[in-house]
Amino acid sequence: MLQLSQGCGNFWCHNENCKSSGLIRDGKFANGFADISKYVRDGLLGGSSVGVNQLDKFWFCVDIIAHKKHMLMDFVACDPECEYALGWCSKSVYTVKFVDGDDLGNINRIRAWLDDNGVKNNE
Repeated sequence: MLQLSQGCGNFWCHNENCKSSGLIRDGKFANGFADISKYVRDGLLGGSSVGVNQLDKFWFCVDIIAHKKHMLMDFVACDPECEYALGWCSKSVYTVKFVDGDDLGNINRIRAWLDDNGVKNNE
């Protein structure tokens, strides 16, 4: 509820359910807490009384490191020349030690890890 009403405060946020992202359309929560509460209960939680939505999907804001790792994983996995499944790309991103401010070097380290440890799609 705080993410929807106040946001996480991170300018780089891309969470569709966080005010800071700028992705919530104007007027969606014009009645404040009442609209937010209804949206959380009926939309995000799917009307469930146990607090689990029907899609098993959650929207949490994360720190910049987790956000960068996700972006790098997508970058590597979406490369047409990538020969590894998304799961291997994810494993590489969370295994490789990142160097802050060296995105190209981090991508090269990810690719090297995949070449050394990953199983290619055709294997």
